Amino acid sequence: MKPLRQILRPSLQPVTTRGVKRVAGALLILVSAACARAVVCSSEPVIPTSEAAEPLWRHYPPMHQGRVLHSLTELADGTVLAIGGTDDSSDPIASVERFDPVTGRWSSLPPMPEGRTEHSAVRLRDGRVLVVGGNTLVADPHPRVEVSQSTLLFDPKRETFTPGPSLRIGRRGAQVFCNVAGDVIVFGGDTGLYVDDQGVVEIWRHGTPGFVDGPVFEGYGYGSWGASHLRVGEVAMSLDAERRTAQWPNRLIGIIPPITRRPLLSTLDLETLAIRHRKPIAQRVRHLIMAPLDDQSLLIVSTEEPRAYRLDSDATRARPATPPPFPPHTLLGRGRGRAFAHRAVNGEEDVALYDGESWRSAPPSGVEAPVFLALSDGRILIAGARGFHAVVHGDTAILSAR
Repeated sequence: MKPLRQILRPSLQPVTTRGVKRVAGALLILVSAACARAVVCSSEPVIPTSEAAEPLWRHYPPMHQGRVLHSLTELADGTVLAIGGTDDSSDPIASVERFDPVTGRWSSLPPMPEGRTEHSAVRLRDGRVLVVGGNTLVADPHPRVEVSQSTLLFDPKRETFTPGPSLRIGRRGAQVFCNVAGDVIVFGGDTGLYVDDQGVVEIWRHGTPGFVDGPVFEGYGYGSWGASHLRVGEVAMSLDAERRTAQWPNRLIGIIPPITRRPLLSTLDLETLAIRHRKPIAQRVRHLIMAPLDDQSLLIVSTEEPRAYRLDSDATRARPATPPPFPPHTLLGRGRGRAFAHRAVNGEEDVALYDGESWRSAPPSGVEAPVFLALSDGRILIAGARGFHAVVHGDTAILSAR
């Protein structure tokens, strides 16, 4: 049996979802403009804005408990929920915290019934959060990590967890989506058994008691999909850098990474569950990641060569776009045609922002191995990281920019 530290993969990063609160107002603009040209580290409550004249990282007090491999979920009121993960012990943790971007402070919430890491989370149409699968620690007969089929439902108003419907297959790092009808779609990830069943789609139809089997989305396993939640202009970060999914209204888009052929784009209709494949990029390009620029457009970028493409929902071919000034490890959409790119190599950071036509440099965050979440107003949140010598910490910062 493998040791616990070998089972939990520290290189992965968390999943997230969307929120709907937009911070605006004259006072916010004045506060941001006064600080726009400096990286500020302050424990005082500050009201940031997404419309800073120049890109600005503002640092806040860290999480109460450092963590990685956790989920980050933006709630309907604009606060962010950090669930579970792992700490320096590499054991799954049960702690839950909520971050308020207005005050810049974390508050502790009641924990989950059990520790959970490498799980996925999605905000449902009614405001609750569904926590899906992941690794849990089983003590009987001997302590071991188990890939879970269980789910939890978190009620933000009552701050309580209740059991949700069980998955048909245990998964960690799964894709989880909630469509406009309120249905939950789960697929991909890792079963822990290393068998080819990660492409099996599971659906929890709104108003029904549990998950049922759907079609097989072939070609997508743990490394291809990671875990992210992207729908109707929302953005999120996957468990690994190879995020190759996005969502338009009721359509899920994924890239099958080719070895010697042109990239194959797959579309899953989230209502009819029909799948079709096409090749919108003429060149042979490997190692592509993508992010939604808005409800109808995707930015597709190579992580190895200076190539980028833009694909609109009504187009059959992707058109060339300006590539980032460096091969990114992270690509996040910021809405309104904007994107964020990040690379960290040997302790050095590169950050760039896309305005729909061109890229401009942004200052580094100063946080080693950060975990990102793109907020619904276009700001970029760092919440948790793994620093030197695999030390887990809870650094928190927000990038504001036009």
